[in-house]
Amino acid sequence: MRAALEQQSSRGPARPAVIIVAIIGGWAAALAYAAGYTGSRVAQVTPAVAAEVREAAPRPAGFADVVEKVKPAVFGIKVKIEQGDGTITPESFNDESLPRMGPSPKRAPGGGSNKALRAETAQGAGFFISPDGYGVTSSHVMERSTRAEITMDDGASYTARLVGSDGQSDLALIKVDGRADFPYLRLADRQPRIGDWVLAIGSPFGLGGTVTAGIVSARGRDIG
Repeated sequence: MRAALEQQSSRGPARPAVIIVAIIGGWAAALAYAAGYTGSRVAQVTPAVAAEVREAAPRPAGFADVVEKVKPAVFGIKVKIEQGDGTITPESFNDESLPRMGPSPKRAPGGGSNKALRAETAQGAGFFISPDGYGVTSSHVMERSTRAEITMDDGASYTARLVGSDGQSDLALIKVDGRADFPYLRLADRQPRIGDWVLAIGSPFGLGGTVTAGIVSARGRDIG
């Protein structure tokens, strides 16, 4: 090949680019033939090559390690409240012409015939902040009761009592007695910045251990 190039240069202006292009084209044709070119496929990727490509490709960062450490300290919380705020006329208890939707409401004790006892359930999530059972949850969950039932990630259930709450920040402090080795989390020592990642671990619709992610989109918003 070198002799041919020198011979061309001795005759005048050589065309080495054409020769190089021809050589590269020949190599490409040979590789395509060796790979089994069928008109729509230039090369075949074997499973071994595909595995190497997968291993070498960068993987997106996940949250699994953080969730694994945090989730045991998160609990679901349920508060049951019985209150008589459903006004029902005395006649409605005995009127057989009215449709029955489930069991009849119970009358309030003490002669309150115009009040029905209605059981309500408030639920949410929280997390322990100390190993001896102090935890944080939402104030609106605990606003009508001083006791609640919590369920941890491992399925264990405990009774919690309200220590104090603040409606403006929607925070409530609860206490579970009987253990001193609860998994717990520390509160942040700095304010988050707009754009920081946020993980939400909780119990939407009572589905404990649910994880989702987002970012801090703004701070100090007033939605009325």
